[in-house]
Amino acid sequence: MGGAENAEIGRALSRCARQASLIRDGMRILVVEDDSVLAAALTQSAYAIDLVADGEAANHLLASTAFDLVVLDLALPRIDGLSVLRRLRDRRSTTPVLILTARDTVEDRVTGLDLGADDYMTKPFDLPEFEARVRALLRRGHGAGATMTHGQLRLDVAARRLFHGEQAIEMSARELATSAAACCAASCQVRSSK
Repeated sequence: MGGAENAEIGRALSRCARQASLIRDGMRILVVEDDSVLAAALTQSAYAIDLVADGEAANHLLASTAFDLVVLDLALPRIDGLSVLRRLRDRRSTTPVLILTARDTVEDRVTGLDLGADDYMTKPFDLPEFEARVRALLRRGHGAGATMTHGQLRLDVAARRLFHGEQAIEMSARELATSAAACCAASCQVRSSK
């Protein structure tokens, strides 16, 4: 793609960005974990993050606030992660839950999944895999196929990718968030496969 096309895309995105919200405003994740590195990584990926380090705070927040995803450690003070998960499911919540823990036996994984977790990762883990699992769970929770368009620009919200025609545009998380803001503007059309 040439410089003139990039400039055109930039101008179109800038015009729309003044009127819209960032993608992170629609994707809220609760991270229940004592390691703030995960929250920082997700924030850099343009998600709105709430971080709590104990099960009691998580349970309280989950009872009163809607989240698009919960990343849940099992070894928590006050209330353990499995109890938080059990209480969440007892409230009939369908919020996707990704368990992230050092507990790595088959029995631990089966217990977590049977209690209602949607995915289970053991520590240590690779950050790109973690981020891919987060994206997958958010796609399931919001319906794959939601797109926003403006002229030749198409933003696949769930996959968090921007296209000009059929060509993917490589972008940083910040640039992607700005693009999402642009595509959310009043002149954009929003379509969902739901």
